[in-house]
Amino acid sequence: MEIRDIELMLMRTWPALDEKIYDGWILRFSGGYTKRSNCINPLYESYFELEEKYEYCKKIYEEKKLPIVYKIIDTEVSIVVDEFLKNKGLEKRDMVTVKEIELTNVNYNLKNINVSWGFNKEWYDFYVKENKLNKQEENIFKELLQKNDKNNMYVYKLEENEIIAVAMGVVEKNKIGIFNVYVKDTYRKKGYATEILEGLLVEARKINVEKAYLQVMETNEKAIKLYKKMGFVPKYRTWYRY
Repeated sequence: MEIRDIELMLMRTWPALDEKIYDGWILRFSGGYTKRSNCINPLYESYFELEEKYEYCKKIYEEKKLPIVYKIIDTEVSIVVDEFLKNKGLEKRDMVTVKEIELTNVNYNLKNINVSWGFNKEWYDFYVKENKLNKQEENIFKELLQKNDKNNMYVYKLEENEIIAVAMGVVEKNKIGIFNVYVKDTYRKKGYATEILEGLLVEARKINVEKAYLQVMETNEKAIKLYKKMGFVPKYRTWYRY
C-alpha cells in the first residue's frame, strides 16, 4: 500500500466525529479529543494558493474553538505544505512512526486473552478510568468507538477478575489498525503488552487479515523495542505542526 492509502485507512479505522474535504485536504473535527481526530491532513495536491487555504482552515478551527493542528506525512505533496507551515512559525512536534507486520506467518503461543467484537463496556470503563478522561472526552471517545463498532475488536487481559491490559483492533477488509494499547501501571514490565498484541493478531489471522498497522511515538522507546521484537517494521513517518 502507498503511504497515502495507509493514512486514509487509519483515518477510517480511527474516525472523526466530522470531516470536511477542502481542495484535497481532509479537515477532521472531534471536539478536541486526540490530535489525529482534530487536525488538517494535506494529502492531495493543492490548486488554491497555500496562503488562502491556510487562512480558510484557521478560520474554521477558530470558529469551532479547536487548536489549529496539521498532520504531515512523508510524501512530496505533504512536505511542500510542511515547508510553508514552517515559514509560518508552526513548530514540528510529536514525531510518529507507522509500523506494519505481515500476519501470514503469525504463530504465537497464545495465552488467556479475552476477545470481544463490538462495543465492550468493561473494556471502555477501564480505558476511561486509567486514562483519566473527563466527561466530555469520555463521551467523544465512546462516539468515536461506535462509529466503527461492528469492525472493532476489543482485547483484554484479566487478573483476579479485573482488567489489567487492553488493546483495540479495527478491521478493514484484510487489514487491521491497532490502537489504544494500555497496561495498568502496577502490571507493567511483565509481558502483558506482548500477550495482548499477540492475542489481537491471532484473532485477526482467524478472519484472514493479512497485515496489521500501528502508530508509535518516536519518544516511546519501550513500545518501539516491543514492536521490533514482535516483527513490526517501519513503514513511514508522520508528525504534527502547530
